[in-house]
Amino acid sequence: MKQIGLGFRCFLSAPGLLSATHTWRWVVAPGVLLMLGLIAMLLASWVWYLDFAGWLGNTLPEWAQSPLLAAILAAMLWISGFFLLLFLLLQFLMIAWAPVFGFVSEKIDAHLQGAIARTFSAKHLAQDLWRALRITVRSLFYWVLWVLISLGLLLIPVIGGPLSFFALLLTNGYFATLGLIDSCLERRQFSIDQTFDFARQHRMALLSIGLAFSLCLMIPIIGWILAPGLAVAAGTAYCVKVED
Repeated sequence: MKQIGLGFRCFLSAPGLLSATHTWRWVVAPGVLLMLGLIAMLLASWVWYLDFAGWLGNTLPEWAQSPLLAAILAAMLWISGFFLLLFLLLQFLMIAWAPVFGFVSEKIDAHLQGAIARTFSAKHLAQDLWRALRITVRSLFYWVLWVLISLGLLLIPVIGGPLSFFALLLTNGYFATLGLIDSCLERRQFSIDQTFDFARQHRMALLSIGLAFSLCLMIPIIGWILAPGLAVAAGTAYCVKVED
């Protein structure tokens, strides 16, 4: 429970940290990119869902042809497809903007510890991109496993839908937070294996930050723009507090 509370407190402190370090402008650009991607995904997936539901209703065996069954199957596939696209979008964002997120994290890290952030270099840029790519590839297997488990909850009558949606929010938020806090851990000489070990040991904190991140994504426009930067700040603050 201490990890959950600390994770939420770190997320609530994130706006103040971004303001104190004057790094808001650095997180707006990736946030806008995320917003545009989400808008495109929502429009495309809704059109796809309507077409697929109609096709599925005519394709099911005669004994299984039911508008309700077709709608449920189509919804399950739509949810899984949407969260897959969201995961890929977030991972692309974390890889493409890894140097920016790393810079923001380092500024906050230095601010909290009274140190001086390192200067930007092309070497650090390449290292951040390569490490972010490796984190993403390794996360993909675990993400798929938990998404399948989350979708299985849809089979539970009545409460299966809300449970599945909540589980998917936690899953996406957890792995997004894992990628966003890695730059802070990398500065502490953590290997990728150690980053995943840290995530397991502090999974409740990552889940709480990830849930706050996911809930922020549910706020149109403003939430979409600010969520990545807030998660970076929250993850960095958590790492510093745990170290202290």
